[in-house]
Amino acid sequence: ALAALLAAVFGSFIFMGIRRNMAEVVRLNTDLEGQVKARTETLAQREHSLRLILDSTGDGLFEVDRRGQLTGACSAAAVRWFGSPRPNANVAGYLYPDDAEQAAQFATAFEQLAEDVLPWELCADQMPRQLRRGDTSLELDFKRVLENDSFAKVLVVARDVTETLHAARAERGAREQQSLIAKLLQDKAGFAQFVKDCER
Repeated sequence: ALAALLAAVFGSFIFMGIRRNMAEVVRLNTDLEGQVKARTETLAQREHSLRLILDSTGDGLFEVDRRGQLTGACSAAAVRWFGSPRPNANVAGYLYPDDAEQAAQFATAFEQLAEDVLPWELCADQMPRQLRRGDTSLELDFKRVLENDSFAKVLVVARDVTETLHAARAERGAREQQSLIAKLLQDKAGFAQFVKDCER
């Protein structure tokens, strides 16, 4: 009877200890789930904020690995101009879907850029710099992306330069007109004779 009583007492202590441990495990698990959820929400908010920042620049940004394949990460402007990037799609086909010759030239230049044998600036200067999408003129720029201090990807930056090109053309036209008027004013008598000849 004494042995049974001792067994019951020890059993109840062990059972209460197990229950306490289980309650602690459940509490820790609940806390851990809450921490994971909070961190996930924080990361999602940070990613959303970064996407808003990237999209607010108005530039078309997208990543390409060193094999010339898209990673799928891009800004809203890139989607608007080039379409949604399919991960592992070729960058040359993404930029020049209807021009096989331009795509081949771009692929060759990109391969040399990604090899990283020659200086980056030299290879980047050899890359195609302008292309058109409908009525929009785009200028391309290339940035090296480092991961753990080693060259891993290329960030392609496309900027809308349509207005800049229009302004440059208008400025050239205005300069030509100013030059013509200046030459005409230098020889007023000759200009008056020219007008008379034209009227005749």
